[in-house]
Amino acid sequence: MTDTWCSSGGLTLEGNFVSTGGFQGGANTVRYLDSCVGCKWREYPTALAAPRWYSTQAQLADGRFIVVGGRDAQSFEYIPPEGQHNAQPFFFDFLKQTLDPEENNLYPFVFLSTDSNVFIFANNRSVLLNPATNQVVKEFPVLPGGHRNYPASGMSVILPIRLFAAGQVTTKVLVCGGSAHIDSYSKAEKNVFYEALEDCGRIRITDPNPVWKRELMPSPRIMGVVLPDGRVMVAGSNTNNGYIYDSMFPTELRVEKFSPPYLDPALADSRPEIVNAAAIAQLGYNGKITVQVKAKPAAMILFNLKVTISVPGFSTHGVTMNQRLIMLGLESVNPTAGQPGVFDLAVVTPPNSAVAPTGYYMLSVVYQGVPSQAVWVQIK
Repeated sequence: MTDTWCSSGGLTLEGNFVSTGGFQGGANTVRYLDSCVGCKWREYPTALAAPRWYSTQAQLADGRFIVVGGRDAQSFEYIPPEGQHNAQPFFFDFLKQTLDPEENNLYPFVFLSTDSNVFIFANNRSVLLNPATNQVVKEFPVLPGGHRNYPASGMSVILPIRLFAAGQVTTKVLVCGGSAHIDSYSKAEKNVFYEALEDCGRIRITDPNPVWKRELMPSPRIMGVVLPDGRVMVAGSNTNNGYIYDSMFPTELRVEKFSPPYLDPALADSRPEIVNAAAIAQLGYNGKITVQVKAKPAAMILFNLKVTISVPGFSTHGVTMNQRLIMLGLESVNPTAGQPGVFDLAVVTPPNSAVAPTGYYMLSVVYQGVPSQAVWVQIK
């Protein structure tokens, strides 16, 4: 198998894993791993037109994947159908403009906007790309303060997409951390350590004239992945140049699961339980479903409830590709006839694939800040 070091990835509609790029012989590779026991990797070492090392992969509204950037790759391309290969990539002047002497534009932050365009952030600048025309349709203001992408290693998320609000569905992006110094990575190799940035920039990218709003982080941050049971998985760490196991601080390969305060046993009575998972396993667009929830309280109050779906993203280097959490519309809550302690939640599904691309999501019911065990749903 080719080298997947510093690659990118995502899940298809069927829940199969697609991996792109990597190191040396793996840089132009597209790999597939189906979601079945005993499945074998399938890989195509010449599928990509440009080498993709430290690139970002994102799903589009039509289900395709775009792959953006990478070391010495000021371009983007789309993953071709399995077994085919791209003849050439699309040159992306934006990545050339954001490349500095220490790069600081690797693993760009890439999110599908709710208008089907693609938000791309690199270094301290960002644009909106139309994947239908491959043209930049909007340039956003510069985010002041420093450099935000690898190796400056800030992070970014698309904030929860709220479907219960009236009017247009809006998209907000948050970018946090990084370094004020262009040479933070090379200085760190010489044991000179700059203080990391403590600020964040928040922007509503669907506004006609968006501006960044600066915020300060209340505490240090690490990257984790939320599991279906509500715990947070944290893995890896390395202070060495390579995999070294006999140093004072050896390469960390252990995996931990952190239980947030909402999983305190004292809150167990507040934790709802979804009881009709099979009935809601398949969702369509712009429809309505009934989520049945078992709860200890005698009555569930509408304004204390949220129903969310979240994408199982691909995480590396402070970046979670395809990360997305959507707060579904909730119309009513009523006791389920003939089932004491069970409630019917009338829920509105996403309007289209720009808001929620096809594929698998974790659906959770959150009551008074306490989430249920998530159930898997497929949107198509």
